Amino acid sequence: MESTLISVDKIEVPEKFRRERTAELSLEDSLLQQSIKVIGMRFPIRVKKDKEFGFVLIDGARRLAAVRALRISQVAAYVVEDDKADLDVLRYQANVQRENLKPMEEAKLIKALIVDEGLKKEDVARMVGKEPSTIARYLDVIKVNDKWAKLVNDGVLSMWDVKPVAALTAKGQRHVYDEIKRRDIPFSRQIVASVTASLDPVKDPEFFTNPKIVASARINEKIGHPVAMKRVEGIAEMKAVASHHKRTLKDYEEKISITGPVIKKILASKEVCEVLMPSTLKGFREFAEVYLKD
Repeated sequence: MESTLISVDKIEVPEKFRRERTAELSLEDSLLQQSIKVIGMRFPIRVKKDKEFGFVLIDGARRLAAVRALRISQVAAYVVEDDKADLDVLRYQANVQRENLKPMEEAKLIKALIVDEGLKKEDVARMVGKEPSTIARYLDVIKVNDKWAKLVNDGVLSMWDVKPVAALTAKGQRHVYDEIKRRDIPFSRQIVASVTASLDPVKDPEFFTNPKIVASARINEKIGHPVAMKRVEGIAEMKAVASHHKRTLKDYEEKISITGPVIKKILASKEVCEVLMPSTLKGFREFAEVYLKD
């Protein structure tokens, strides 16, 4: 969503945003004015078009008041065509930009903007002043249960520390939490990562949300070879790459010599084939037909 410059005289402030102004500015108002004067307004206000006034304010009453006090004639604004995302946008800007929200509370608001209101990650990133990669991580860690969320909100762990746990099912999250408690050791990034990594996808598949992790572990167990699913899938797609770039088999001989026997073992095991994703199995078979002919 791109902002645009609008004349402050064309913006009507609804009654719900008006508040009594004292003769003496609050410290917060004074600092806001000074900030806008020196570095400009970081976050545009939000308005919607109105036939009578031109525009009606949706969010940014304090920023608009500060701009008017500084006698600035134009203000950067997002022009909203409808009210679909107004409520969550208002909540985010009012609570996050001007209040000290806890990390998981902020994550929930970001999720509301993207999941509930259908805004793009890139648009939300620009609106809240964060990198798109950071927004993606917020969506990852929002999946942790209340016990893990409390550790983050209390500052014991960062949002990134609990990312491995967010990839687990509810049962898996409880298991890791209880295991650390049982060992009577402090929570830390290293401990969380270590206990999570010790989980066995073959013995406890119900701990994992990603079926590829379980499938890869089962393949490793059956063929006795460490297989990373992404790497093998990438090799399996070499047929298309070779065809597109008209490369010869010689370009891939080293990779094929390593991966070829592994794929042969995979295709020879009915049990392993049953746990593979259909698209992956198809890729392996196509790869074998072209590159693994005896």
